Amino acid sequence: MGNFCTLRQMIIRNLEYNPDRTALFEGERKYSFKEFADRTRSIGNALLGFGLKKGDRVAILSKNSIENAESYFSIPNAGLVMVMLNFRLAPPEILSILKDSGASVLMVNEEYFPQYEQIKGELDFVKKFIFIGDKAKTPAGWYHYETLIAETPSHEPEVEVFEEDLAALMYTSGTTGAAKGCMATHSNYYHAGRSLTLEMKMNRDDMGIIASPLFHATGEVVLMNDMYSGTPSVILTAWDTVEFMRLVEKHKVTTGMLATPMLLFLVQHPDAEKYNLSSLKKIFFAGAPVTPIVFQKAIERFGNVFVHLFGTTETVGQATILRTEEIADALKEGRTDILASCGRSFADMQSQVVDEEDRPVPPGAVGEMRVRGLGTTRGD
Repeated sequence: MGNFCTLRQMIIRNLEYNPDRTALFEGERKYSFKEFADRTRSIGNALLGFGLKKGDRVAILSKNSIENAESYFSIPNAGLVMVMLNFRLAPPEILSILKDSGASVLMVNEEYFPQYEQIKGELDFVKKFIFIGDKAKTPAGWYHYETLIAETPSHEPEVEVFEEDLAALMYTSGTTGAAKGCMATHSNYYHAGRSLTLEMKMNRDDMGIIASPLFHATGEVVLMNDMYSGTPSVILTAWDTVEFMRLVEKHKVTTGMLATPMLLFLVQHPDAEKYNLSSLKKIFFAGAPVTPIVFQKAIERFGNVFVHLFGTTETVGQATILRTEEIADALKEGRTDILASCGRSFADMQSQVVDEEDRPVPPGAVGEMRVRGLGTTRGD
């Protein structure tokens, strides 16, 4: 079992190569990669100071924020397991996930404190609570996120972490009614960052934007891509088409990921021409099929900058990719049908379409997709 392809290693490489570069922007807040490392290590040490042991679960309830992004690293880097809660769920559904994961610690953004209050009587299994928000509003008996950072040393947590260690439980309902936790490892997330950096040809001029929810694979893959490549990330706290365009113009964003409906909103927005979005170079999208007509309109309006990805939570993101050069070649030949494709297998992934006997089907035939590779989670 190796300890190189870990989230800890991503922190270390940015400390070496990009310590003073901005890692995260959110509103008026921003932190360098050095500050990001210190903050995540302090939170990890604070959690271990609570008496948590390797493999214990820590949940966070918040919309997109710097704290969410930090949790992908602070919790697993301390040998613990992150549970990123979907803030859109009803309180009983949140309770179900907390019980299923066996969370020992719960972090709550002040905006979602009312949801906590509806289920607090059934959270006797949670040992500690951390409040994210205005310190003056911290409930009695709770710890304050920023205070923990200020009062806890920022040395490397004294817990060994390995590639196959569990890093997170990513809850998804998939084809079932009840949410199930996909077991994502350090290696899975390292793969997500490394493979996207390779496929997107990331360089020093890039600027990322996290526009999709971080509880979802579409948000997570942008964070991993940016962290692996040392690219700054602009965090959009909640989807708003105008705010997305404003941030792209302000920060000269080059890359990021949109859920398919977001692409539709962008293409159809009447004020899109009012913003300078010419910095966009490689925007990937996924989450649902897009009609070739919408895809073509997106290309006509913004250029051939959209990369179609297909994947699931169980593959921590991308399993296949439709590359911009493949789109360009096909459109030159008048083959617009390419815009209905999800492309070819992603880097370090292998995909096949098979029949009911698990035999590969010929091109054009209907079947079921099966996937394997470095992104495939350990189970659920």
